[in-house]
Amino acid sequence: MGSSNETNWLINLQFTNIETNTAFNFPTTGIQFVNLEAVSDQACALDTTFEINVQDELHADFSVSPSIIVSDIPIVFNNLSIGSDSSYWNFGDGNGFNLNSNPLNQIIYPASLNGSSVQVSLITNNNIGCRDTSVQDFQIKEAFFDINLQTLFAQDINGFLTVGVELQNIGTIPIENLDLLLKTPENGLVLENWIGSLAQNESEIYIFSAHPSAFISTQDETERFVCVEAQNSNESIYLDVNLDNNTTCKNIEGTALVLLPVYPNPSSEDLIISLLATEQSSVSISFTDKTGPYCL
Repeated sequence: MGSSNETNWLINLQFTNIETNTAFNFPTTGIQFVNLEAVSDQACALDTTFEINVQDELHADFSVSPSIIVSDIPIVFNNLSIGSDSSYWNFGDGNGFNLNSNPLNQIIYPASLNGSSVQVSLITNNNIGCRDTSVQDFQIKEAFFDINLQTLFAQDINGFLTVGVELQNIGTIPIENLDLLLKTPENGLVLENWIGSLAQNESEIYIFSAHPSAFISTQDETERFVCVEAQNSNESIYLDVNLDNNTTCKNIEGTALVLLPVYPNPSSEDLIISLLATEQSSVSISFTDKTGPYCL
């Protein structure tokens, strides 16, 4: 018999391949029969049949929540692997690989790791010795709170205002609870509470359930405005790093210039003055104190 120069694979009685080396993804698990036939250059043929015990697919995978890792904040790692019998985690916290069969793991990274990168690895194994690994790299962010009120809209519907505001999280700590103050010069303060979940860079539109009167008297029609202020209602060791973006106002008097109430008033220190204008304008401001008027 001459040397063999051709091979034919018959896998699962439905797949043929004439390659010397081949690969095949079995569509079902369990015992599968594979036939290999070798044919020489003299047309001599010899074949053999053997069985393969096909196991479930093994695939290592995990998710992270929140997706941005922040120090001092609980980070949840969710094992999404399939076909595994055991798992080993390395969370990049210096503890190395550890046998861990928990579907969820909660890890807190210390502030000493701020700005550094960590590599999180998950190794999965099945009962026949197969192994698969998933690796993701993360940068540890510093924890800070910062709520930004971005877009404010107010609409007069049948003599009452419908007010909405866009809440945006530009900090790194998830925002879950806010006190929202709605202010109009005629109606006083309206306090409502928002409960939800905003991760970093996420935003949401909140519509106030209260509908203040849209009535405008002749005395204050030149100062018609709506303001919304947000405050963190959860107890937290993290203060809002920027209070300037916690309040947003809207002029609802067309093109009129609106001067918001000056505060603190009275004051012997700094004053905060806010103007609402729908177009670029030149503004002259004058003050009067106990010594008389003066201009800025």
